[in-house]
Amino acid sequence: MKTYKDVFISFNNIEDVKNYIEDITNSITVPWQRSYDREQNAKSFVSEDVYCFERNEDPRLPSCGLTIFFKDQRTLYIPNVVPKESGWLTVEQYNDLITEFYDIYLLPLSEKNNISITITNDDLQDEDILNKPVAECLRRFSTLANMSTGSSHPCDRKRWYEFICLAFDLSKTKSINTDLLQKILIEQGWEEDRALDLVIEYEFGLGLLEYLDEYSIR
Repeated sequence: MKTYKDVFISFNNIEDVKNYIEDITNSITVPWQRSYDREQNAKSFVSEDVYCFERNEDPRLPSCGLTIFFKDQRTLYIPNVVPKESGWLTVEQYNDLITEFYDIYLLPLSEKNNISITITNDDLQDEDILNKPVAECLRRFSTLANMSTGSSHPCDRKRWYEFICLAFDLSKTKSINTDLLQKILIEQGWEEDRALDLVIEYEFGLGLLEYLDEYSIR
C-alpha cells in the first residue's frame, strides 16, 4: 500500500535546532527557497516556531510548500507538503518532493552534524499497520467473506468479531489508523463504501470493548 512519507529529525540539544535550520537556509538553492512570509503567517495559528520552505515548479516536479514543525522539544518533523497553487499532490508527487528535500539538504547536514534523521517507507504492508496475528485474521475474514453482504452472515460476523477483539488487544499498545485500515480493506477487494461500513463497525466495536473493559474494573 502506497502511503505518504514522514521525516523525523532528533536533536540531543534544543540549541542545535536553529543552527541546523540556518545551515539548511544557507545551503538551499533553486528551485527551493526559505519562505519567511509563510513562517510569519504561521505564527497566527501556532505558538511554537515553524520553518517554511518552498519549491518552484520545474519539468520534473510541481511547486509546493514544505513546513517543518516541532513534534516535541527535541524532534522536528515534516507533517505535510502542500501545493503552492490550487489543486492537490498525488502520493507519488508528495513523496518525490519530500525525498528530494531530504536527499539534497536534510540528510547531508544531519550526517555532517551527527544528528539522527529518519525517513519512513512509502510502501506499507498490513502487518506494518496492524501486526502479524491481527493482519492474518483480517486477511482470513476478507478472503472468506461474502463481500456483497459485509459482515452480516453469521460465519463472516464471527470472523469479523474475532478481528475486532484482536485489534482491541493490540490497540492497548499500538494505535491503529482507521484511514489505513480502510485502505487495507479496499486492497483486499472490498468496495470503498463497504470498506467504510466495516470501519464504522470496527470503531463502534472497539468503543464498546473499551467501555466494557473500563466498566469491568470499576
